[in-house]
Amino acid sequence: MKKPKSLPALAFLLALVLRLFLIIKRPIFPDEIQALFLSQANISDIWLGTYSEMIAPLYFIIIKLSHLPVTVLGLRFISLGFGLLACFLIKYLAEMVLGKKVSQIAFILSLFLPALIWASIFARYYSLLICLSSISMIAFIRYLKTKDGKFLILLVITLVMGTYTHHYFFLLVPAFAVYLLKTGQWRSALVGWLISLVATIILLIPGWYYLLILRKPEFWRSINDLIKIPAALTANVVSFETLLYNYPPANWYTFVFFASLTVILVVLLIKSWQNWHNDFRFLFGGILILPPIIALIVSYLYRPVFGINSLSIFLPAVIIFLANGLSQSKTWMGLFGLFLTISLVLFVQSSLRPATFNDPYIFVNNNLSGQDLVIHSDIYTFIQAKYYLGDRINFGAVATTYLPATEKALGYKVIPLKDIVAHQGRVWYFEPIYFNMKPAKDLLNFLKKNFTLIEKKDFPDSLINIYIFIH
Repeated sequence: MKKPKSLPALAFLLALVLRLFLIIKRPIFPDEIQALFLSQANISDIWLGTYSEMIAPLYFIIIKLSHLPVTVLGLRFISLGFGLLACFLIKYLAEMVLGKKVSQIAFILSLFLPALIWASIFARYYSLLICLSSISMIAFIRYLKTKDGKFLILLVITLVMGTYTHHYFFLLVPAFAVYLLKTGQWRSALVGWLISLVATIILLIPGWYYLLILRKPEFWRSINDLIKIPAALTANVVSFETLLYNYPPANWYTFVFFASLTVILVVLLIKSWQNWHNDFRFLFGGILILPPIIALIVSYLYRPVFGINSLSIFLPAVIIFLANGLSQSKTWMGLFGLFLTISLVLFVQSSLRPATFNDPYIFVNNNLSGQDLVIHSDIYTFIQAKYYLGDRINFGAVATTYLPATEKALGYKVIPLKDIVAHQGRVWYFEPIYFNMKPAKDLLNFLKKNFTLIEKKDFPDSLINIYIFIH
């Protein structure tokens, strides 16, 4: 170890190579295709379409205004840029509150933690959110230390940008407020904090207004399994995607591994709390605990699927807590290093798994003729078929569970049933068996009544059936 200072640079290079490899080799996921098409819509459609689907518009508007010739691969590289920036922001944040040793551990963790790698290679807004949450924490702490108003302005900007990117982001505010109350710092920061809070809320009113007034889609699935409670913690290390790929456990040892890792994480967090000797432990502890609790409660009371991957917004607090716990013991550092290495292997395995969800579109593309028509009753089969098969012969046939504004933003065009009946070539229908609500069933019955079924192809791994009809 002649030049120990070169180790962080070597680690960074290795982490960069791993990210680039996964960006290029990973199959394209439906959510990434959705992000691509939303980014190509006009700004008013993005605004209305996202708030109709209970997501926020800023990320897609930023991509739109960039005027870049965006592809899914291009979006992944944008995520990579924000993800690498997040590593340095987390390092800086850790040094602010716990010193250089913890900041170095936090930097290595941020480079190789699968959850942050996933955010850095996935064509969505997660790595941007991690950057914004890091900057929010830095601005909040710097304001408390200096009482300099420019940090309040920065805090307002990041809170507004973050909340316009993802609704969970605003959950930083109660964590900040609890910290001020717990430590008594509200006495010196009260006026500035209230000004920043009022300014943030005023600037968020347009988004909240549309979020409340726009009718929401009929949610047809929810996950109320108790397993999502420990998963909310474990996913901050192994990534939600890895958990999903291995759940239900294909083998008993994957279950044992995830259970053991969860126990290790809890122990490290407790050790970190016990050995954190300044008041900032209440700030980071609040960020670690409050947002997931609030999100979990809402997910059990309300219908939408709980987005565990969205909790990556608060990953900086998790990483710094873990880094502080690891700094207390070389034994625990070695044990966690072993589990982190296995987690990386599982993450790469899940990232490079065969893209069976693309099989239906490959099958249609290989057997399509120039006179064929492809129709859908679900927006997710539509956007994937639009991506792989093109726009010319790809249509919706009935309204989906999503609202018209979302359908418009994603380019979902409904072809009249009479035009389907008048069509002289083959008709391909994607049946989404993962929800198959009444409009989908009615459409299938209509096709069976007016056409002759010549083939049905099942794709159980994709939860899709394909029907081929002809006059």
